[in-house]
Amino acid sequence: MSLELTLLAGGIIALALFLLYLFRTFRIGNTTCPKCGSMHPDRVRRSNLMRLIPCKAYRCHNCGKRFYQIHIDNDVVIAS
Repeated sequence: MSLELTLLAGGIIALALFLLYLFRTFRIGNTTCPKCGSMHPDRVRRSNLMRLIPCKAYRCHNCGKRFYQIHIDNDVVIAS
């Protein structure tokens, strides 16, 4: 019984950490760098996995951070 509770607690913690990561990296708004706030990112080629999702890939010219702009129901979400 305690092994099952330990595994359940570990799964809940892993899920919480994953959701925290998503909430910190997704942004709603215009195409600005989520790391440094630069207004002039460069468009770059998407990875093979991200081609399955309707998104645009960007790389910040100032800090080099790579992030994605995802369109969901007429809203724009920025993901890094």
